[in-house]
Amino acid sequence: MYLGVKAVIAKSMARIHKNNLINHGVLPLIFADKEDYDKISLGDQLVLSDCLEGIRKKEIQVTDKTKRFTFKTVLDISDDEAEVLLAGGQLRYIKKQIQA
Repeated sequence: MYLGVKAVIAKSMARIHKNNLINHGVLPLIFADKEDYDKISLGDQLVLSDCLEGIRKKEIQVTDKTKRFTFKTVLDISDDEAEVLLAGGQLRYIKKQIQA
């Protein structure tokens, strides 16, 4: 979060790691097709498309601008976790709830 990380893309993710990412407003993305993992390289420029709608649909499309291909990722999250992500993390979510 403090380093500017917006998303983590992995083949799989431990529950506690996923929860920590969500609490900090970082998208915990899983490759829809695990073979896409081998197609990207260190230093590739990845662009996430339409994140707000993707959080609601629990699916985000990622474009590798370096190698010019697109792949899908999924968000294995509950509706409550999606609301936390849309708020920007747990602290912002709670602040929003208190102000309402």
